[in-house]
Amino acid sequence: MLTHGCFLAGFAFFVAACTSEDTGPDPAEQLAALEGRFLDAFNKGDAAALAGLFAADGVRVISGAQLPSTGRDQIEKLFEADIALHNANRDNRLVSETRSVRGLGAGVVVADGGFELKDKDGGTLLGGKWGCVYRQAEGGLEVVMESAHVAKHTLKEPVDFTKIERQQASASDLGEAAPYVEAVNKMISDYAAAVKSGDASRIAALFTEDGVQLVGSSTEPHRGRAAIEVASQKVLAANGYVGTTLTGQLLGLNKVSDDLLCANGQWQVAGEDGAVLEFGQWGNLMEIQDDGSLLLVMESAGPLHVAQ
Repeated sequence: MLTHGCFLAGFAFFVAACTSEDTGPDPAEQLAALEGRFLDAFNKGDAAALAGLFAADGVRVISGAQLPSTGRDQIEKLFEADIALHNANRDNRLVSETRSVRGLGAGVVVADGGFELKDKDGGTLLGGKWGCVYRQAEGGLEVVMESAHVAKHTLKEPVDFTKIERQQASASDLGEAAPYVEAVNKMISDYAAAVKSGDASRIAALFTEDGVQLVGSSTEPHRGRAAIEVASQKVLAANGYVGTTLTGQLLGLNKVSDDLLCANGQWQVAGEDGAVLEFGQWGNLMEIQDDGSLLLVMESAGPLHVAQ
C-alpha cells in the first residue's frame, strides 16, 4: 500500500477462525471485527480510519515501498497515496484469506494469510501473503506491525532492479529493544551464511518449532521447522540463491512483550560480481531465548514489486 504504487495488505488485519491459549477476548472475534472496519474504510477511501487501526508506534513493511512507514501520520499519508493510485474510483476491492491466528500471551496476537486486489470484473490485479502482529489496547486489538508482500507470480512483468534508485533509511529509535540489536544482527548474519552455502537445515534451525515462513519467492506459507527446511531447499535451488550474497539491515525494533520482538529492515541479494539482483523489506517476529539469542516466530519478507 504505500508510496508510488504499492497497495499492500493493510488487510492483514482480516481474520477468521482460530484458537488461542489465552483466556479473555477471543482473537478470532476481535480480528474479524477489525477486518470489517478495514475493508469498509479502504473501499470508502478513508485513509485516516485505516491509519487509526494501527498502534501509535505501529509500522507497515510492504513490498510496494523501499522503506517502512512508522506511526499513524506516515501510515495515513501512504494510505492516501495508495488509494489514489489503486482505488481512486472505488471499483477495485480487497479480499483476504486468514490462514492462522495465534495468541502468544501478554495480549500479543500473530496472524498470517493471503490477499488479492481485484478489479470490478473479479480479475486479480495483485496478490500475495501477509503476516501481522497485534496487541491488546483499550479499544481492542491494534496493529503493531504489518508485513505484507506481493507474490512474484502475480506481477504482469518482472521488476528490473538495476533501474530503481535506492532510498536511504534514517536512524531509528530502538528504545528498550536496543539491547537486542546484536542478537538481531547475528540472526541476519546466520541467515545470510545459510543462504550462501545452500544450507536449508541451518535456515530452519533459526525458527521456533512452530515458526512460519512467509517469503515472496514461495507461493505458500511454510509452517514448522521440517516444512521450512524442505521449502527452503527448493527455493534456494530454484531461484539461484546458492552462492549469492544476502545482506540485511535492521531499521526498526520494538519489544512487544517480555519475550517477543518485532523487527524490520531491508535486504538485498547480490551476485558474485557484486551486482544487486533484487532487494526489498522484511518484518519479522522473534522470540527471546533464555540465553539472549533469538528465534523466528514469523518471517515475512519479499522483494520490491514496483519501480519508484
